[in-house]
Amino acid sequence: MPNEQHSRPSMRSPPPRPPIRWLLALGLATLAAGCVDEGAREADAWASVRDAQRQMGAPPEARPAEAASTLRDDCAADMGRAGLDALRPKVEFIRDPDAPPPAAIADNDTFPSDAELPLIARWAGVRSACLARTERTAGQAPATVGEALVLATFLGDLRHEISARIGALIDVLAAQKLTYGEFARRRFEIGREGVYAEQRFRQALAATGSDAQLKATVAQAATDRAQREARWRAYLDGVAARAPNSVRLASAPASH
Repeated sequence: MPNEQHSRPSMRSPPPRPPIRWLLALGLATLAAGCVDEGAREADAWASVRDAQRQMGAPPEARPAEAASTLRDDCAADMGRAGLDALRPKVEFIRDPDAPPPAAIADNDTFPSDAELPLIARWAGVRSACLARTERTAGQAPATVGEALVLATFLGDLRHEISARIGALIDVLAAQKLTYGEFARRRFEIGREGVYAEQRFRQALAATGSDAQLKATVAQAATDRAQREARWRAYLDGVAARAPNSVRLASAPASH
Protein backbone atom coordinates (compact mmCIF):
# COMPACT_ATOMS: atom_id res chain seq x y z
CA MET A 1 0.00 0.00 0.00
CA PRO A 2 1.44 3.45 -0.86
CA ASN A 3 2.80 5.73 1.85
CA GLU A 4 -0.23 7.80 2.88
CA GLN A 5 1.87 10.83 3.71
CA HIS A 6 3.22 11.20 0.18
CA SER A 7 0.69 9.75 -2.20
CA ARG A 8 -3.01 9.28 -2.73
CA PRO A 9 -4.74 5.96 -2.10
CA SER A 10 -4.32 3.39 -4.85
CA MET A 11 -6.85 4.30 -7.50
CA ARG A 12 -8.74 2.14 -9.92
CA SER A 13 -11.65 3.04 -12.16
CA PRO A 14 -14.86 3.05 -10.08
CA PRO A 15 -17.26 0.25 -10.96
CA PRO A 16 -20.43 1.38 -12.74
CA ARG A 17 -22.62 1.53 -9.65
CA PRO A 18 -26.16 2.81 -10.17
CA PRO A 19 -26.52 6.46 -9.18
CA ILE A 20 -28.23 7.18 -5.88
CA ARG A 21 -31.31 8.48 -7.68
CA TRP A 22 -32.32 4.91 -8.54
CA LEU A 23 -32.05 3.85 -4.93
CA LEU A 24 -33.79 6.98 -3.67
CA ALA A 25 -36.72 6.06 -5.86
CA LEU A 26 -37.25 3.06 -3.62
CA GLY A 27 -36.79 5.05 -0.43
CA LEU A 28 -34.99 2.24 1.36
CA ALA A 29 -32.69 1.64 4.36
CA THR A 30 -32.20 2.93 7.89
CA LEU A 31 -30.06 5.56 9.56
CA ALA A 32 -28.10 5.18 12.78
CA ALA A 33 -28.39 8.78 13.97
CA GLY A 34 -26.06 10.36 16.49
CA CYS A 35 -24.45 13.65 17.36
CA VAL A 36 -20.65 13.99 17.27
CA ASP A 37 -18.37 16.99 17.18
CA GLU A 38 -16.53 18.24 14.11
CA GLY A 39 -13.29 16.42 14.86
CA ALA A 40 -15.05 13.12 15.53
CA ARG A 41 -17.02 13.38 12.29
CA GLU A 42 -13.83 13.84 10.29
CA ALA A 43 -11.98 11.08 12.12
CA ASP A 44 -14.85 8.60 11.80
CA ALA A 45 -15.41 9.34 8.12
CA TRP A 46 -11.75 8.98 7.20
CA ALA A 47 -11.25 5.94 9.41
CA SER A 48 -14.05 4.10 7.59
CA VAL A 49 -12.26 4.66 4.30
CA ARG A 50 -8.86 3.61 5.64
CA ASP A 51 -10.24 0.51 7.37
CA ALA A 52 -11.84 -0.67 4.15
CA GLN A 53 -8.65 0.04 2.22
CA ARG A 54 -6.65 -2.14 4.58
CA GLN A 55 -9.05 -4.95 3.74
CA MET A 56 -8.66 -4.57 -0.03
CA GLY A 57 -10.01 -7.48 -1.94
CA ALA A 58 -9.96 -8.40 -5.59
CA PRO A 59 -10.12 -5.65 -8.20
CA PRO A 60 -13.68 -4.41 -8.64
CA GLU A 61 -15.77 -6.11 -11.24
CA ALA A 62 -18.44 -4.32 -13.24
CA ARG A 63 -21.74 -4.21 -11.44
CA PRO A 64 -24.61 -4.04 -13.94
CA ALA A 65 -26.57 -0.82 -13.65
CA GLU A 66 -29.62 -2.86 -14.60
CA ALA A 67 -29.62 -4.38 -11.10
CA ALA A 68 -31.06 -1.19 -9.61
CA SER A 69 -33.73 -1.04 -12.31
CA THR A 70 -34.67 -4.65 -11.58
CA LEU A 71 -34.97 -3.89 -7.87
CA ARG A 72 -37.20 -0.93 -8.64
CA ASP A 73 -39.41 -3.02 -10.91
CA ASP A 74 -39.66 -5.82 -8.35
CA CYS A 75 -40.68 -3.41 -5.62
CA ALA A 76 -43.23 -1.75 -7.90
CA ALA A 77 -44.72 -5.17 -8.59
CA ASP A 78 -44.87 -5.91 -4.86
CA MET A 79 -46.69 -2.62 -4.29
CA GLY A 80 -49.12 -3.52 -7.05
CA ARG A 81 -49.97 -6.83 -5.40
CA ALA A 82 -50.41 -5.40 -1.91
CA GLY A 83 -53.96 -4.10 -2.31
CA LEU A 84 -52.99 -0.45 -1.93
CA ASP A 85 -55.15 0.99 -4.71
CA ALA A 86 -57.06 3.25 -2.34
CA LEU A 87 -53.81 5.09 -1.55
CA ARG A 88 -52.62 5.52 -5.14
CA PRO A 89 -54.34 8.88 -5.71
CA LYS A 90 -52.69 10.19 -2.54
CA VAL A 91 -49.11 8.88 -2.47
CA GLU A 92 -46.46 7.77 -4.98
CA PHE A 93 -45.14 4.43 -3.83
CA ILE A 94 -42.04 4.63 -6.03
CA ARG A 95 -41.00 7.91 -7.58
CA ASP A 96 -38.25 9.72 -9.44
CA PRO A 97 -36.52 11.97 -6.86
CA ASP A 98 -35.80 14.57 -9.55
CA ALA A 99 -39.47 15.12 -10.38
CA PRO A 100 -41.86 17.19 -8.24
CA PRO A 101 -44.96 15.31 -7.12
CA PRO A 102 -48.10 15.77 -9.21
CA ALA A 103 -50.14 18.79 -8.16
CA ALA A 104 -53.09 16.61 -7.19
CA ILE A 105 -50.87 14.89 -4.62
CA ALA A 106 -48.76 17.86 -3.51
CA ASP A 107 -51.87 19.97 -2.91
CA ASN A 108 -53.85 17.29 -1.09
CA ASP A 109 -54.65 19.01 2.22
CA THR A 110 -56.31 16.04 3.90
CA PHE A 111 -55.00 13.79 6.65
CA PRO A 112 -55.13 10.00 6.44
CA SER A 113 -58.48 8.67 7.56
CA ASP A 114 -58.72 5.97 10.19
CA ALA A 115 -59.72 3.55 7.43
CA GLU A 116 -56.50 4.34 5.53
CA LEU A 117 -54.13 3.69 8.43
CA PRO A 118 -54.01 -0.11 7.88
CA LEU A 119 -53.13 0.55 4.23
CA ILE A 120 -50.27 2.85 5.24
CA ALA A 121 -49.01 0.15 7.61
CA ARG A 122 -49.19 -2.39 4.77
CA TRP A 123 -47.28 -0.03 2.49
CA ALA A 124 -44.60 0.37 5.18
CA GLY A 125 -44.31 -3.42 5.42
CA VAL A 126 -43.82 -3.86 1.67
CA ARG A 127 -41.28 -1.05 1.73
CA SER A 128 -39.35 -2.83 4.51
CA ALA A 129 -39.19 -5.98 2.41
CA CYS A 130 -37.85 -3.95 -0.51
CA LEU A 131 -35.33 -2.40 1.86
CA ALA A 132 -34.02 -5.79 2.91
CA ARG A 133 -33.74 -6.97 -0.69
CA THR A 134 -31.86 -3.84 -1.73
CA GLU A 135 -29.46 -4.04 1.20
CA ARG A 136 -28.69 -7.68 0.38
CA THR A 137 -27.85 -6.63 -3.17
CA ALA A 138 -25.72 -3.72 -1.98
CA GLY A 139 -23.86 -6.08 0.35
CA GLN A 140 -22.84 -8.24 -2.60
CA ALA A 141 -20.98 -5.39 -4.32
CA PRO A 142 -17.33 -6.23 -5.04
CA ALA A 143 -14.51 -4.72 -3.02
CA THR A 144 -13.29 -1.31 -4.14
CA VAL A 145 -10.23 0.82 -3.40
CA GLY A 146 -9.13 4.45 -3.66
CA GLU A 147 -11.66 6.89 -5.06
CA ALA A 148 -14.05 4.07 -5.91
CA LEU A 149 -14.10 3.09 -2.24
CA VAL A 150 -14.68 6.69 -1.13
CA LEU A 151 -17.58 7.04 -3.55
CA ALA A 152 -19.13 3.70 -2.61
CA THR A 153 -18.93 4.60 1.10
CA PHE A 154 -20.53 7.98 0.48
CA LEU A 155 -23.37 6.58 -1.62
CA GLY A 156 -24.14 3.89 0.95
CA ASP A 157 -24.28 6.44 3.75
CA LEU A 158 -26.45 8.76 1.68
CA ARG A 159 -28.85 5.96 0.80
CA HIS A 160 -29.26 5.08 4.46
CA GLU A 161 -29.71 8.70 5.50
CA ILE A 162 -32.42 9.52 3.01
CA SER A 163 -34.29 6.25 3.26
CA ALA A 164 -34.54 6.62 7.03
CA ARG A 165 -36.05 10.05 6.61
CA ILE A 166 -38.67 8.76 4.23
CA GLY A 167 -39.46 6.04 6.76
CA ALA A 168 -39.85 8.64 9.49
CA LEU A 169 -42.19 10.63 7.24
CA ILE A 170 -44.35 7.54 6.77
CA ASP A 171 -44.47 7.12 10.55
CA VAL A 172 -45.75 10.65 11.17
CA LEU A 173 -48.16 10.35 8.25
CA ALA A 174 -49.56 7.23 9.92
CA ALA A 175 -49.84 9.23 13.16
CA GLN A 176 -52.05 11.69 11.22
CA LYS A 177 -49.63 14.54 11.91
CA LEU A 178 -49.00 15.23 8.21
CA THR A 179 -51.38 15.87 5.38
CA TYR A 180 -50.77 13.86 2.25
CA GLY A 181 -49.63 17.07 0.58
CA GLU A 182 -47.04 17.93 3.20
CA PHE A 183 -45.80 14.34 3.11
CA ALA A 184 -45.36 14.50 -0.68
CA ARG A 185 -43.59 17.85 -0.59
CA ARG A 186 -41.16 16.85 2.15
CA ARG A 187 -40.46 13.53 0.49
CA PHE A 188 -39.61 15.35 -2.72
CA GLU A 189 -37.34 17.74 -0.82
CA ILE A 190 -35.50 14.84 0.82
CA GLY A 191 -34.91 13.10 -2.52
CA ARG A 192 -33.86 16.30 -4.27
CA GLU A 193 -31.40 17.10 -1.49
CA GLY A 194 -29.91 13.65 -1.87
CA VAL A 195 -29.46 14.06 -5.61
CA TYR A 196 -27.75 17.42 -5.09
CA ALA A 197 -25.52 15.96 -2.36
CA GLU A 198 -24.38 13.21 -4.71
CA GLN A 199 -23.69 15.68 -7.50
CA ARG A 200 -21.61 17.92 -5.23
CA PHE A 201 -19.63 14.99 -3.87
CA ARG A 202 -18.87 13.58 -7.31
CA GLN A 203 -17.69 17.02 -8.47
CA ALA A 204 -15.48 17.46 -5.40
CA LEU A 205 -14.08 13.95 -5.79
CA ALA A 206 -13.22 14.59 -9.44
CA ALA A 207 -11.32 17.74 -8.46
CA THR A 208 -9.10 16.10 -5.82
CA GLY A 209 -5.42 16.03 -6.67
CA SER A 210 -3.78 14.73 -3.50
CA ASP A 211 -4.34 12.52 -0.51
CA ALA A 212 -4.90 15.62 1.64
CA GLN A 213 -7.59 16.90 -0.73
CA LEU A 214 -9.31 13.53 -0.73
CA LYS A 215 -9.32 13.53 3.06
CA ALA A 216 -10.75 17.06 3.07
CA THR A 217 -13.50 16.00 0.66
CA VAL A 218 -14.54 13.16 2.97
CA ALA A 219 -14.49 15.48 5.99
CA GLN A 220 -16.62 18.09 4.19
CA ALA A 221 -19.15 15.44 3.24
CA ALA A 222 -19.44 14.42 6.91
CA THR A 223 -19.96 18.05 7.91
CA ASP A 224 -22.62 18.52 5.22
CA ARG A 225 -24.42 15.41 6.41
CA ALA A 226 -24.42 16.67 10.01
CA GLN A 227 -25.94 19.95 8.86
CA ARG A 228 -28.66 18.13 6.93
CA GLU A 229 -29.36 16.01 9.98
CA ALA A 230 -29.69 19.08 12.21
CA ARG A 231 -32.24 20.64 9.84
CA TRP A 232 -34.13 17.38 9.58
CA ARG A 233 -34.27 16.84 13.34
CA ALA A 234 -35.60 20.35 13.88
CA TYR A 235 -38.39 19.72 11.38
CA LEU A 236 -39.25 16.24 12.65
CA ASP A 237 -39.30 17.35 16.28
CA GLY A 238 -41.77 20.07 15.34
CA VAL A 239 -44.00 17.56 13.55
CA ALA A 240 -43.86 15.15 16.48
CA ALA A 241 -45.10 17.91 18.79
CA ARG A 242 -48.24 18.47 16.72
CA ALA A 243 -51.66 17.23 17.69
CA PRO A 244 -53.08 14.81 15.12
CA ASN A 245 -55.13 16.33 12.30
CA SER A 246 -54.09 19.85 13.25
CA VAL A 247 -51.53 21.42 10.85
CA ARG A 248 -52.58 21.85 7.26
CA LEU A 249 -50.52 23.00 4.30
CA ALA A 250 -51.13 26.71 4.86
CA SER A 251 -49.61 26.45 8.34
CA ALA A 252 -46.87 23.90 7.63
CA PRO A 253 -43.21 25.05 7.70
CA ALA A 254 -41.93 26.10 4.30
CA SER A 255 -39.54 23.75 2.57
CA HIS A 256 -35.95 24.94 2.31
